[in-house]
Amino acid sequence: MSEPENGNYDIKQCGRCAAWIPRVATMCSYCGSNAPDSRIDPRPSKTPLGLPPAVTVTRVLIAVNCLYFLFSLWAQYRATPGLKLAPLLIEGRGFDFGLDAAGAYIHQRVAVGEWWRVLAATFLHAGLLHLGMNMFALNQLGHICEDLFGGAKTLAIYLLCGASSALAMSVWFVYIQGQNPANAPALVGASGAIFGLGGLLAAFLLKRGTESGRRVGWSIAQNLGLMLALGFLIPRISNTGHVGGLIPGIAIGLIVRERFSTLVSPQARRNWWLLATIGAVAAAVALARGFAFTTTVLGGAR
Repeated sequence: MSEPENGNYDIKQCGRCAAWIPRVATMCSYCGSNAPDSRIDPRPSKTPLGLPPAVTVTRVLIAVNCLYFLFSLWAQYRATPGLKLAPLLIEGRGFDFGLDAAGAYIHQRVAVGEWWRVLAATFLHAGLLHLGMNMFALNQLGHICEDLFGGAKTLAIYLLCGASSALAMSVWFVYIQGQNPANAPALVGASGAIFGLGGLLAAFLLKRGTESGRRVGWSIAQNLGLMLALGFLIPRISNTGHVGGLIPGIAIGLIVRERFSTLVSPQARRNWWLLATIGAVAAAVALARGFAFTTTVLGGAR
């Protein structure tokens, strides 16, 4: 961060979080450091889980999305030998069995007890273009969320918004519109969870951000609006899923506090870690169930 443009030298930068504070201050009001004059690298040498800082929640989520995409691709290829990969990879054409078996959100399947599809669907993608666009957006928004809120909050909110995005398909098409459950659209993709992170950032920055922060928040909000508009023009994009993830993200963004806030109690921090742990375990179980279900169906089809 550069020196303030107004030339005010009665302020200094906190050595921990780099925020501008009064030069006479002995405590940073942003991160709570009692030694703001000591230059401390805000990035620890290891995360609370003992992992190097390079192993971020966002990078782990991207890796899991890519690996589960490869698994669903393998399943599709095993189920349809001789399948042409180019149309499948680029456009997602012919990608039916791999997505269905690995955990696409399908109302009737979930209604009969296949709960794992609610989370597994968030890690499935119909082709390389779908995967690439979502992972690009996740890489951008996810790291900002981690820097601002920490890994635990980011992971918990990502999984919550992803699950909400999937469940929105049942709520809108089956319970509100009254469609035949057999005709309710299926859902795959991380875009609902990513819309949730975007809504989280936009709402937080517009409400609590500095002037520059509010500009960033407004820019994110505009991009989200543009993506929703494109959803009405481009086939196979589910605005229902997008809005289903966006709404909880905005709601949380209006009440959540950044990780450096002195108003975040230790109990609240523990609660976020607990929620993130529960979400991570549930996601791991869901993906394991998807793997087992797919391999069982493939074995029975021989």
